[in-house]
Parts: sequence; structure tokens; C-alpha cells
Amino acid sequence: LAVGVDPLAYYGYVLEKGLFSPLGVQQTLTRMAPLLFLAAGLIVAFRAGMWNLGGDGQFLLGAVTAAASAPVLVQILPAWLALFCSFLIAMLVAMIWSLVPALLRAYQGVNEIITTLMMTFLGTSLANVLVKLVFRDPGTTVPQTRTLPVEDRLPRLFETTITSGLLLGLAAIIIVHLVMTRTAFGLKLRIVG
Repeated sequence: LAVGVDPLAYYGYVLEKGLFSPLGVQQTLTRMAPLLFLAAGLIVAFRAGMWNLGGDGQFLLGAVTAAASAPVLVQILPAWLALFCSFLIAMLVAMIWSLVPALLRAYQGVNEIITTLMMTFLGTSLANVLVKLVFRDPGTTVPQTRTLPVEDRLPRLFETTITSGLLLGLAAIIIVHLVMTRTAFGLKLRIVG
């Protein structure tokens, strides 16, 4: 309303373009895939009673390091193994980034809401700097990491723009759900934190 646009018309436009057109559904599902991995990680923290508001910074740092490592790894490893290793590198970097708030919470009693929120801004800025300076592809004029060859990327589903990352993200959510609801670890995490 402040900018002179009807908010309901805008929401209608978003729904129409994002959910009611074939290309919109494909784009929505493609963009949803990485967010499923982020959600899977946050579910564990929230079930333990920890308020991790630093997911954005952790996710971006992991994504940047995965994007930077995958083109290098794919030259020395089979494509599937290179993608798997870059995924593990992304998880490791995100875990290391969340270690600072975790240690402050465990040993100093500092509220994790504040520290993870502050680390979000630092992580986002650091990811930006890494893409623009350290991991930048020297062959392009825009700030981006080196790209993977098309044949080494995750395969697309059913001749659409949706990658198989969506299936991997859904599998991650299902695995986390099963671990949290059907194992002793999940029970301990919910009870003890």
C-alpha cells in the first residue's frame, strides 16, 4: 500500500506465475531443492531446543565452498563422487561456521539466538567476498565461481528444468524425520536437547 500497489494483486501474481504455470512450477521446485537441505538441518537444531537463526549464513558459506570445490574435484574424481564430496565439504563448512555459536552457548551460556543471528550477517558477507575475490572465475566478468560442465551436473527430471536435487532434498527430509521420530538418538535429542 505504501508504494501504491495492491498487495492482494501482487500475491495473486506470485501464485499465478509460481504455481499455476508449468514453467513457474518447475522454477518453484528447482528453487525449493536447496531449501529442503537447509530445512533438514534446522529441524535437528529446533528439535533439540536450539534456536539456530544462522541458517542463511551457514547455507551460503556451504553453497559457495561446494560451488568452488566441485569444478576442481570433477577433474580428478568421477562426477558423482565429486558432487558427493562437494556436498560433504558444504556440510563441513556449515558445521564449522555454526561451531562458534555452539561453543559460546555450551561454555559461556551466551544466547544462541543472538550469536547465530549475528553470524548470519557475517556468513553472508563472507560468502559474498569469497565469490567476488577468492573463488571467482577469472574467465568471466561477473562475480561467479567456475561452473561445472553440463554433463557433470545433477541430472534433470522428466525433460524439465527440475534437477534431481529435489529428490535428494526430499530424501534428506524423510531421513531426518525418521531419525528424529524412530531412533533413540532422536528421542534423546528431543528430551535432553
